Amino acid sequence: MTGKRQRIHSARRAILLAVTALLAAGPVWADNADRIRPYEANPRYWQYKGKPVLLLGGSDDDNLFQWERSKLEAHLDLLVSVGGNYVRNTMSDRDEGNVYPFARVRDRYDLSVWSEEYWNRLDIFLRETQEREIVVQVELWDAFDWTDDYGWGNHPWNPANNVNYTAEQSGLPTSWPHSPHRRDHPFVLTIPGQANADRGRVVLSLQENFAARVLDACLVYNHVLFTIHNETSAPHPWSDYWATFLHARATANGKSVYVSDMREEDIGNRDPHEYVIGRPHLYNFLEVSKTNRSHKQAHWDCILLVRSRLEQSGFIRPMNNTKIMYGPPFRTRTDAEKMELVDKFWRNVLGGTAAARFHREFNGLGLNDLAQVQIRSVRIFTDAWNVFVCEPRNALLSERAENEAYCMAQPGRQYAVYFPDGGAVRLDVSAAESPLQVRWFDIAQSTWQSPRTADGGKSIELKAPGEGPWAALIVTQHELDLNPKEIRKC
Repeated sequence: MTGKRQRIHSARRAILLAVTALLAAGPVWADNADRIRPYEANPRYWQYKGKPVLLLGGSDDDNLFQWERSKLEAHLDLLVSVGGNYVRNTMSDRDEGNVYPFARVRDRYDLSVWSEEYWNRLDIFLRETQEREIVVQVELWDAFDWTDDYGWGNHPWNPANNVNYTAEQSGLPTSWPHSPHRRDHPFVLTIPGQANADRGRVVLSLQENFAARVLDACLVYNHVLFTIHNETSAPHPWSDYWATFLHARATANGKSVYVSDMREEDIGNRDPHEYVIGRPHLYNFLEVSKTNRSHKQAHWDCILLVRSRLEQSGFIRPMNNTKIMYGPPFRTRTDAEKMELVDKFWRNVLGGTAAARFHREFNGLGLNDLAQVQIRSVRIFTDAWNVFVCEPRNALLSERAENEAYCMAQPGRQYAVYFPDGGAVRLDVSAAESPLQVRWFDIAQSTWQSPRTADGGKSIELKAPGEGPWAALIVTQHELDLNPKEIRKC
């Protein structure tokens, strides 16, 4: 590397390190009080427009901004109609009918000139989601786009397809048959200190232009969160670089952004999310979709493990789950596996995550009929009590078989219990001094059954009215008197 290049890299790194140190000193609050941010009274959750909000979602694709407008609007309207308010949006362009961010010059692309259609689509998507109060989680990079199986051969970043650099100049290959989980693409090795930093300098400059363009489009709105990468196994400095870049540019605009990363190594890790948890100045929320590779009781245990790691870190943050999926093998799911996806959705909510979204169909439920029922039911059920002051409390359950029931509670005031497939347990309500109202919720029908009363100060039996998923809400009369709330019916 020449002396001039070394000075450029050193200056860039010094600026980013300075911004990182600034952010480590404390949060930078946005100038707009309506912007999505951690809930001031309980930072495990989000607040939007000044009020706490539980994010629930499902969609049939992961890059909805690429959809034709009428199709997009209908899908968003359907989501809102069942109580949804959360979607994922990867800045991906691998699917048929997608457009690229760059303009075409004859037979190749110019990475310094934007495609008007691409950015118009993004703005329309952001405008339509904000209008419907749907929170968007944007993923900046998706390494699958850079593999031969997903269209690297046609992609503008491929040196064979643009006028900006050659393979020799950039260090980027014209073919890449490797999974991003098995071998790092030179595209993620362009930052200072990585293997492709020297030749990749020309690429990094254009990557920064793209990241800045995405951020600038999103900062106009109040409802956008950021994830650096989809299921990345890239070197940690790559993610750190872009998290720092987003924070620095937002801060320069007088705003704050909330950033996370979806790390592939969190699967089966004895200390999952350790890296992200340990850097709260860069990653000010967690993306915990990788917990979904576990099933049944192990899934719940993994959620609570990550929750406890956050507690130990001393920096509580929201835990988002933008991909409720089954995991390998990747194929159309059986009925039993689809019901496990339903259970994961409910376990995430009662486990205290701030956001839960069904991954697209084939490996998730998308926004199919079953997903619609679950989003509607969770919304009706959680609207009937104050989820934002409750915590996972399975220790209050006894006579419970593994995976039989899950509890979230504010002991002495309100208790919510989810049954994946019928069953009966005992619930310790000894902290409740006043009489209790017990009401069962039929999840499949999204309807409440008639309430009954029970005495506090002891334990009570909860026996689900039937097979399949059910939920029970137990609230003290004192709580009902303090916070009268009509339980909504579908």
